Amino acid sequence: MQTIDQKLNSFIDSTIVNHVAHVTEKDNDSIPFKNYQFLRGLIFEERVSVHSPTIIPRGKTSFIGAYSYINDGGYIRDNVFIGRYCSIGRRCSIGAISHNLFSISTHPFLRVKEYSKFKSAIQAYSDDEFQKIFGLSKRNSRDSLTIIENDVWIGDGAVIIQGVRIGSGAVIGANAVVTKDVQPYTIVGGVPAKPIRKRLSDSIAEVLLQLGYWNYRPDLLQLLPREDVLQFIREAKNLLSHNEIADFPSYILK
Repeated sequence: MQTIDQKLNSFIDSTIVNHVAHVTEKDNDSIPFKNYQFLRGLIFEERVSVHSPTIIPRGKTSFIGAYSYINDGGYIRDNVFIGRYCSIGRRCSIGAISHNLFSISTHPFLRVKEYSKFKSAIQAYSDDEFQKIFGLSKRNSRDSLTIIENDVWIGDGAVIIQGVRIGSGAVIGANAVVTKDVQPYTIVGGVPAKPIRKRLSDSIAEVLLQLGYWNYRPDLLQLLPREDVLQFIREAKNLLSHNEIADFPSYILK
């Protein structure tokens, strides 16, 4: 059994494929999932619901955790990790790819032959050259992995740019364009997205992050008073401390 953080680490180091079960749409009775045609190329846990296509080049993948859903009209790119209990609205673009900003032109005709060599354009420069030409540190150039943690709500029409990390409990406003990391339990909106306010106080958010309730069995969570945050925390500390984390196997369609 792995926590969702452990799965994220194995996704980052590309070892998650060593811990998946291969299934077909005929296994839907024993492993509940919806719209198998949209799950191609995804590693997924149980009870996921995907109503939008995935754009996954051969040899790459993305991950979506248990009970997360993605509504229709959008798409998921490759190298995207979505945790558990995430609610993603209609027409959302997850892991939207930027054109190459570090060569002579942004037009595809003049780009490096293989898009996977995007980073080679960055590595062609020394640190000083990169700073002089583009006005930023090479360390600040975008990583390709897009991470959406747990219990994240993304409103309709939002665009999550490739390389962004959205913390657990965050809320992304409708039609927002997220170009920078979002801290846990923070509400953002706008173009580009900016913090509006905290969803919960830092002290409460820290307790929930430490609890990591998304790692436990759903039937246990149903026993807790979910409408009252403070009461939930009090009872969850006791209940979850006496139970092991849930076993959420990872699957991929043959």
